[in-house]
Amino acid sequence: MIAIKVIGVFIIVLIGFLACKVGWLPIKSAAYLSRIVLFIACPCVLFLAIARQEYSLESLYTMLTLMAVSVVLYVLSYVIGFAFCRLFRVPRADTGMYVNFCATPNNGFIGIPVALAVLGQPVLFIIALLNMMQAFFLYSYGTYLLRSRSGNKDGGRAAPTSVATASVQDADTAESGDVGNIAFAEDAPANRAGSLKQLLKDFFLPPVIGCLAGVAFFLLRIPVPEAVADVLESVGATMTPLCMIFIGIQLTESSPRRLFANKRLLAVSILRLIVIPALFFVILLPLYLIGVPMSIDSLLLSAILINFMTPIGAALPPLAEIYGGSVKLASEGVFLSTLISMFTIPIICIFLGML
Repeated sequence: MIAIKVIGVFIIVLIGFLACKVGWLPIKSAAYLSRIVLFIACPCVLFLAIARQEYSLESLYTMLTLMAVSVVLYVLSYVIGFAFCRLFRVPRADTGMYVNFCATPNNGFIGIPVALAVLGQPVLFIIALLNMMQAFFLYSYGTYLLRSRSGNKDGGRAAPTSVATASVQDADTAESGDVGNIAFAEDAPANRAGSLKQLLKDFFLPPVIGCLAGVAFFLLRIPVPEAVADVLESVGATMTPLCMIFIGIQLTESSPRRLFANKRLLAVSILRLIVIPALFFVILLPLYLIGVPMSIDSLLLSAILINFMTPIGAALPPLAEIYGGSVKLASEGVFLSTLISMFTIPIICIFLGML
């Protein structure tokens, strides 16, 4: 069951890849797909996942507990990401992307199906909350990292100089890291205030607004009209296939030899799939066994681990297209980590079944 879900990722990616190769979808169509995913489909998914949950004191406690735990784990994920970049000497132009690799699991397309297969329907609310917390971090600090670390100040649409564009699009020419540093350092002092303003602006993107609206509907017990829910659900259902098709289009410009020879990409995939979930299990174990300072049950523990053991989030390539960074690198990271996850996810799920 789990293997079939993961294989499904590659089938849709292959469709996008072939469609681009034969000319049905031009490479420039990726820019439009990215905007549909991030600004239309994603907010619908996040809003419905939270707003349609039944309100109770137990669900409220679960929400508060999960939010507190998630803040700690996501902050730690970013710290691990920066440590990885320093250890592996990642060029500055790619730092934002690699940090996001560590802090952005694919809890939407893979996390939800795997959690449902292993834990059943009761886990859906927990996974929805984890999606909400990831959205808060990804579409605020995550986008800030992509914008500031890529040398691109214009939202991914145009770099300040042709040199900066080369540093973002071609990882080989940026291997030393000097190009990205020069492009960013030219006007860094003058842009600090602007960066803070842009960070606040990025935070209130449609996905975050969708989360906030969902929380408001949940807390105020406002029912979502069935007709509205049907429309939002239909639009949200396009998110997964469009993300995968987008990745397939981007992979037409990637070299298979380069993909599997990239030691940094292999290392960050192993970190994302094995090391980070193992570390978080050790951190959360006292809360499960002792319940101090808060208690989490086996369902909550398993859901959190499933969330963080998934491959690199499929939202990163379209996000890189819009806000800066190497779209090619993002697509390769998602593809390679998803390939490896076909072996790691079943093994970890067997372990979770023993809890």
